[in-house]
Amino acid sequence: MIGIQNEESTITHVLRIGKVSDRARPVKVICDSNTVKLALKSRNKLRGSRYKMSGDQTKMEQKAHKAAKKSLLERENAGEENLSIQFRHVYYQNVGGLRTRLSDLLINVSCCPYDIIILVESNLNDNFRDSELGCDGFDVFRCDRSLKSSDKLNGGGSLRVTAIVSSVLTVAGSAVKILGNDPSRFYALIIGQGLCAFGQVYIFNIPTKFASAWFGPDEVSTACALAVLGTQLGAAVGAIIPPFMVVKGETKDEIGDGIFNMTLYNTIGAAVILILIILFFRARPKLPPSQSQLQLLTLDEEKTNFWKDCKLLMKDKNYILLLMSFGIINGLWNAFGIVINTFYIKYFPVSIVVFISETLY
Repeated sequence: MIGIQNEESTITHVLRIGKVSDRARPVKVICDSNTVKLALKSRNKLRGSRYKMSGDQTKMEQKAHKAAKKSLLERENAGEENLSIQFRHVYYQNVGGLRTRLSDLLINVSCCPYDIIILVESNLNDNFRDSELGCDGFDVFRCDRSLKSSDKLNGGGSLRVTAIVSSVLTVAGSAVKILGNDPSRFYALIIGQGLCAFGQVYIFNIPTKFASAWFGPDEVSTACALAVLGTQLGAAVGAIIPPFMVVKGETKDEIGDGIFNMTLYNTIGAAVILILIILFFRARPKLPPSQSQLQLLTLDEEKTNFWKDCKLLMKDKNYILLLMSFGIINGLWNAFGIVINTFYIKYFPVSIVVFISETLY
C-alpha cells in the first residue's frame, strides 16, 4: 500500500487504517523485490493482488493515501524529518495461524537487503499488541477489507439473499392461494402453489450452506442433519393441520371458508418468518467457525460460468449416479403423495381427506 519512510531511521512505526476488531483478515506483503516475490511464490506463500499502487486512483487507494498523509503530518509535527510517501506494489498471503505463518514469512525475508513492507490483515483484534507481531524494521499497515468481503462478514452474501428470496416467494404464493377458496378460482391455487414451488427450490440449498457457515468441523454434520429434518417436520405439520382446519361442511361455502382460514393463517405465519429473517438472519458469524471458512473469506472470489460448470458436472459419472438416484427417490415420494388422496377416498368415501397444502418454512 503506502509506506511512510524516514530516510535516516529504521521504520518501526505502526499505522492502522480502517481497523476493525474481530475481523478475519489475510496477511498482505508489500515489496519491490522480485527475489523475495519469487521465493515466496515458489513456497505457495504469496500470490498477486488485484490492487497495485501506482497512484491514488481507486477509492481504497485514496482513503489509504489520505490516512498516510495524515500520519506523515502528525509525525512531522512530532519532530521527525525527511519523511516521504512511497507507493508500493501490493501482494498478500492468506494466513490461518498467524504466529506460525508470520514467523515463516519473516524467516524468508529476513536476509533480504531490499526494503520490504509487511501489511498484516489477519484474525487480529484490538487486544493484539503491535509488539507481538515481531515486525521490527517494517512499516505495518492494517487496512479494512473490500466492501464485498465486509458484506460477507456483516451477514450479507448469497445465503441471506437466498433465504429472503425463498421466503418472499412463499409469502407471495400463500397470499395468492387465499383467493382460491372458491371452485371458480382454482387457478389461483395453482399459481400460488407454483410460486411456493419456486421458493422451495432456493430453500433446499440453505441447510448445508448454513451448517458449514455457522458450525465447526465437528458440528457441521449434526447441524446439517437437524436443518434437513426441520424441512421434513414442516411437511409433516403441513399434512396434519389441514384436516382440522378444513372440516366437512354442508355447503361449498363452508368448505371454502375453511380453506380461506387455512391459507390466511399460512400466509400470516410465512410473513412473520420473512420479517424475522430480514431482521435477524445473518449469512455467517463475525468470526469464521472453521479454517475452511476463514480461507473462503480471505480468498478473492473468481466469477464462474454457470453453464460451463453444468457441462463439467454432466461429464462426472459420480454426479450422474447421484442425480439419478436422488431423482428417482424424490420422484417416487412426490408421486405417492399426489395419488394418496385417491386411495383414501376409495377406502374411506365418507371421511374428510385433505392433501398437504403447503410446507411451512
